[in-house]
Amino acid sequence: MTFANHGAISTSFFRYCLSYALGYLVNLLALYYFVDNLSFPHEIVQGIMILFNAVMLFLLQKFWVFSVGIKKSSTVKLQKKKTKSSNDKRRNNKSYPAQHR
Repeated sequence: MTFANHGAISTSFFRYCLSYALGYLVNLLALYYFVDNLSFPHEIVQGIMILFNAVMLFLLQKFWVFSVGIKKSSTVKLQKKKTKSSNDKRRNNKSYPAQHR
């Protein structure tokens, strides 16, 4: 799961709002610099910035906004794998009768 909140909602919500404010600010500054100062067409600059902001916001949300949920969920998955592998070892043990394999 990419985005899951297992920590404090207030922290995640604050980081979420801050990441979108950063995305808005980066978009605004890019438009100001490339369109107003360098006279690039605004359609092209905005099109590029849509792609850039999508990638930036995805990475911010995955590694910063919801980072607490990633750490906890990976620990749970690791524990499930250990349990499953110990069950598989018991099934492959030859001391069980053939009908239980």
